[in-house]
Amino acid sequence: MMFRKILFKILNTKVFPLRTLAISSNHDTILITGGSNGLGLALVKNFLAAGFKVIVLDIVKPPIDTYKYNNSITHRSNLIYVEFDLSDVNNFKNLPKYLSLHNIQKGEIKVIINNAGIINGKCLSEIKTEMIEKTILVNYESAILLILSLDEYMCKDPSTLIVSVASVLGLITPPKLTLYGASKKALIRFHSFLNELQLINSPLKSLLILPGQIDTGMFNGVKTPNNLLAPVLEADCLAQNIFSTIVNYEESLNETVWKTNMFNNKGKVYYAPFYVGLVPIFKNLPFSIVNNIRKFSGMDQAMNGYIPIGKTIKTNQKLIELCFMEPIN
Repeated sequence: MMFRKILFKILNTKVFPLRTLAISSNHDTILITGGSNGLGLALVKNFLAAGFKVIVLDIVKPPIDTYKYNNSITHRSNLIYVEFDLSDVNNFKNLPKYLSLHNIQKGEIKVIINNAGIINGKCLSEIKTEMIEKTILVNYESAILLILSLDEYMCKDPSTLIVSVASVLGLITPPKLTLYGASKKALIRFHSFLNELQLINSPLKSLLILPGQIDTGMFNGVKTPNNLLAPVLEADCLAQNIFSTIVNYEESLNETVWKTNMFNNKGKVYYAPFYVGLVPIFKNLPFSIVNNIRKFSGMDQAMNGYIPIGKTIKTNQKLIELCFMEPIN
């Protein structure tokens, strides 16, 4: 292990010196997928409030109040919305054209946040083929297609930061979330690949976000197994922490949390709450112990109360239509 660290340091400082990453609101642009609600919207507001220009790719338009953040020079909104369906492969080849219409310059995008995600909440045998393809495309493949499509628009000097918003469900998954968990697991592995590219002085840097359950409409009706051990995260609070980690990227890597977290083999990981960091230990326990812990925690019944998007429910003798937009995490 010591030899590996020494070799890594020599490669980074002498043979392939790593590019530093400094993010500034004066000239850097942030691109966020699924930025019209949920965690994505909370992230958009944080970056806009700090003076960044933000590009949102989503199938629905962000709320009107997000357009109030104006550029101090042009006096125009710093928010650029591009109506974009991540589940349509053909859209990606047209993305450069869409950006040029908004006067986005080549090399301008400094941070890409792959935040969009969808779930189905059904057993795998009940999911239609079309939904399987859509989920994998939105939750995983779109992250790769974005990098390929935005190559000329990404900052190459010194580098672009690729942020992958995955989920603890990519590590341990309850019933009815198999497809979602599998797609997020693939996104986690993609982050590992990006991290390895930095050894050869790639112009890409990477950051993996591994949150637990978030209080957004995406998991409406889902109850956390244990509020003490697995508390539900507030989207606004989580977004503030992620924002701080991104803008202080280089400094964050030197903090204790990065040196001691259980995902250090993947490198550059932010996770919350605390229990997410214990999942690797949990998964390595004997099967009988893992099975008993799952039964005791109630995690395998967490989706029993899940309410799908658009479903009508009866509450207090009143019919309430749940009309959330495309769910994001």
